[in-house]
Amino acid sequence: PDANGQFFNPDTLQRRWWTNALYGPDQLRQRMAFALHKIWVVSWVTVNDSRAFVPYLRMHQNHALGNYRQIMENVTKDPSMGRFQDIANNDGAANRTASCNENYGRELMQLFTIGLWKLNPDGTFQGGVPTQAYDPVFTVEQNACAMTGWTYANAPGQNRTWPRLPFYGAPLEAVESHHDANAKTLIDGFVVPAGGTAQRDLTLTLDNIFCHSNIGPFVSKLLIQQFVTSNPSPAYVQRVVSAFNGSGACTPGNTMPPSRGDMRTVITAILLDPEARRGDTLSPTDSTVATDGKLKEPLLLMTNLLRAFGAQSDGALLAVRGSVMGQFLLFPPTVFSYFSPEYQIPGTPLLGPELNIQTTATTFQRINFINTFSFGSLGAGTTLNFAPFTSLAANPDAPGQLLDVLNGLMLRGRMSAAYRASLMSAISAVPAGATRDEQRARTAIYLIASSSQYNVQH
Repeated sequence: PDANGQFFNPDTLQRRWWTNALYGPDQLRQRMAFALHKIWVVSWVTVNDSRAFVPYLRMHQNHALGNYRQIMENVTKDPSMGRFQDIANNDGAANRTASCNENYGRELMQLFTIGLWKLNPDGTFQGGVPTQAYDPVFTVEQNACAMTGWTYANAPGQNRTWPRLPFYGAPLEAVESHHDANAKTLIDGFVVPAGGTAQRDLTLTLDNIFCHSNIGPFVSKLLIQQFVTSNPSPAYVQRVVSAFNGSGACTPGNTMPPSRGDMRTVITAILLDPEARRGDTLSPTDSTVATDGKLKEPLLLMTNLLRAFGAQSDGALLAVRGSVMGQFLLFPPTVFSYFSPEYQIPGTPLLGPELNIQTTATTFQRINFINTFSFGSLGAGTTLNFAPFTSLAANPDAPGQLLDVLNGLMLRGRMSAAYRASLMSAISAVPAGATRDEQRARTAIYLIASSSQYNVQH
């Protein structure tokens, strides 16, 4: 709860997210959990209760480096997802007067696992054109009915059968009398036999999706976009898909191959791939890397800067600063997340997901944040100490001095000669005075942080 004992203010939870992101010793786990939150979306817009969000976020942290099949199971039974996508109290009983609620049955396939179109192992369309991976009416309805009968666990002191009120202290539970036990025909004609329990039918439904050939390329590309580049080559995608698929036959209803969907193996393949690492050696202006990288989304731009300069922060007001840049932490506006992974840069064939929230207004707010970071104050909850850089600014262009240090800290040592000369010209223009060196340092930090070379991750 917040300071007033209330559960309906996200501030405390947002602040904890920021301190975890800035100081947690398990940074890869934190980043993967954040990536999964952006894929398996639950939004405070609908689920405005910290009692739901705390276990939801902890769940992602706990399974971030586990197995994707287990992620599918955990999220499906998570009560916050149960509320957000209506799997909770989705009635399959014979006395149901309407069809099964299709929200989760649709998004589970479309956004979280296999996508809309049949894919090759390298992520390209089978046959070169979009072809439906499943019937968007019949299969979705069958998928939804296979996952009926799940409701919230009873809160302490309650003893309701159906429907139950939201309770976030335990996973969803099955009530068999409200499960649709008819036979269901799922993707690629896979049949869930009649007479099964809610858990058996859920297992077969998730297995059917997990064994589908699309899941490797669809999920792998999403994760590459989250961590490395918006436009991975088909070869890069296929290498990661090989890591995702692992070895062994995948058959619904049988024990899943443990190597399939292993997230440690997948993230290792993503981060150590030659395409991910070529920016370490090639110039940003090299044509080979012209379409590499991704625009840093507002929240990661902020964490990058704050971590790089050793900020001390309790997280206060930082979520609001991200909000004005178009990304309000825990508030993705739709199930499609903060921005669409399929957003195409106008006038080009390139994808630029983060540019989906880049407008004239949010661009100015991004520069305003960097200006405040460099020259002002981010509020009483966050403090910065630029003194170590001030001491380097007396002779900023000398070896080991300001520009060298900032080059390594902010640009991975990839600062071009022309850019360095431009920075030196700006630094030299800072007027003499008692605070000259401090202003030189702040000016250099501002100019680098607001540059395209810093804002685009290569």
